[in-house]
Amino acid sequence: MRAPQDTWKEQPLTPAQLEALLPYGRELEMQPGDYLFDENSVVDSFYVLLAGEVEISRLDGEEEISIGTHRVREFTGGLAVLTGRTSIHRARAGAPSRVLEVDSETFRHVAVELPEVADVFISGLARRMRYTQR
Repeated sequence: MRAPQDTWKEQPLTPAQLEALLPYGRELEMQPGDYLFDENSVVDSFYVLLAGEVEISRLDGEEEISIGTHRVREFTGGLAVLTGRTSIHRARAGAPSRVLEVDSETFRHVAVELPEVADVFISGLARRMRYTQR
């Protein structure tokens, strides 16, 4: 896998924000190598790391290019949720991990009931969109 040329800087949820978000999702257990999604998946959820790490990459022809690694209290899945299309990235556990899955329908409630949490997601997505466009 080729190393990334540039990465985005994540703003993780605070411990209090993560605690408030927990009732809105369901917890997934992942082993190293397990995929949350790949470039053939329609992603309809946000995923927040509770433990472990999730590696993000994309295919360039036959070559897999590393984009970055999400760590505890960071999220992934958001860009595909916004577009309603298949993902252009792969998300794979790099270590034994626990992930909170918040589906897009439930996220609408989060946006209203926990605006400070929604702001972390929205500002993070804006950064990622700029990064992806580069």
